Amino acid sequence: MKELLSLLRDLQKVDSAIEKIQGRKAQLPGMLEALDEIFTASRTEMEEQKEKLQEATKKHREKEELLRRGQDSLKKAKARQFEVKTNKEYEAILKEVETLEIKSSQMEDEILEAMEEIDRVRGLVQNIERDFDQARLRYEGERKKRAEELALADGDLHATREKSQALREKVPPDILKRYDTIRNVSAGIAVIGVWKEVCQGCRMNLPPQLYNEIQREEEIRFCPNCNRILYWDDQSNGDNEKNHRGA
Repeated sequence: MKELLSLLRDLQKVDSAIEKIQGRKAQLPGMLEALDEIFTASRTEMEEQKEKLQEATKKHREKEELLRRGQDSLKKAKARQFEVKTNKEYEAILKEVETLEIKSSQMEDEILEAMEEIDRVRGLVQNIERDFDQARLRYEGERKKRAEELALADGDLHATREKSQALREKVPPDILKRYDTIRNVSAGIAVIGVWKEVCQGCRMNLPPQLYNEIQREEEIRFCPNCNRILYWDDQSNGDNEKNHRGA
């Protein structure tokens, strides 16, 4: 019976390891997805700022073209001053020249503002591109690490399940069935230690007679309170390490 208890304790260790691997494995896809979302947001921000730079550059070119056309019109208007024959025509030309000069001055101011906007956005884009390159390297490294961890978890899970199956084949079917039933209703802990007449699972005191029977390890005993399989966790050698989760 002592051998069977040892076998059940080993099985619980392996089954707990399986749950731990499964839990980690379940988290990894979400972690990969979160990494993808952060990287995509960073790339989107960079692309948006590049589009703003392109738009600012386009507006600057358009304003320069309008200024060039306005200056051509101004040059032609000034040239016509020498061709007019009446005062009325001359005054009209002066008015046109004045209007064109005002428009040219306004356009020059707008071009300067456009150039300042281009410089501002270009500087922002340069900073974002630098940060993005660093973020991309971190992203690629973290994603590779998580993907490798996921692949490793798959391998560990397969190996641990095989180990669990090998142990299960050694346990009598009726005991194995009860072991699984207890695990399902007791947070995955079916086998727990007892020390000083106290169940380390539910922390309840056990009857002295039951405690003595557990120490003899002549048959499988169960906690009358939490129904877990009990074994004597002898801590009299000074090792105060408690049995957690059937370890």
